[in-house]
Amino acid sequence: TCKIWDLSSSHQPIHTIETNKWISCCAFDMATDRLVIGGDCPLSLWHLAMLSSSTKQKPLLVYNSIPTPIYSLALCSVDDDTILVGGDTNKLYSVPKNGDEQTMTISRPTTPSPIYTIATTINKNSTKENEDIKVAVAGSHWHIDSFTITETNIRKIGHYEFSK
Repeated sequence: TCKIWDLSSSHQPIHTIETNKWISCCAFDMATDRLVIGGDCPLSLWHLAMLSSSTKQKPLLVYNSIPTPIYSLALCSVDDDTILVGGDTNKLYSVPKNGDEQTMTISRPTTPSPIYTIATTINKNSTKENEDIKVAVAGSHWHIDSFTITETNIRKIGHYEFSK
């Protein structure tokens, strides 16, 4: 269950999203009021303006091509149009929020498996047309992998190594 509160108005949740399986992570895009959730349930995209408190909710999109369980999510790109996903496999997945998962899903192998954390930052030194995103991926391993993401590609830069 994922519960959403409006802290300025009440102490009761204003929306509750129910899935048949556990939810381990979520990411919220404030610009578009969209919420992405993952866990042992499939990766799904929800639009908060379309939720009501009285009826059973359905997601905007369900990404069935991403293996579960999912442990980590991040919204990333200059326009926040990409979802980064990490889970039980040693792969970092990138899927678009527009739902075209079959043709647009990109995956890259990672050293950590499973992946528990995905951290992103935009490289401010690049030109606007060529802006790229730096990503760090961590999990059950003493390496933290680093990637660069552009509009069309994910490229592994290397990793940071810590002693066991």
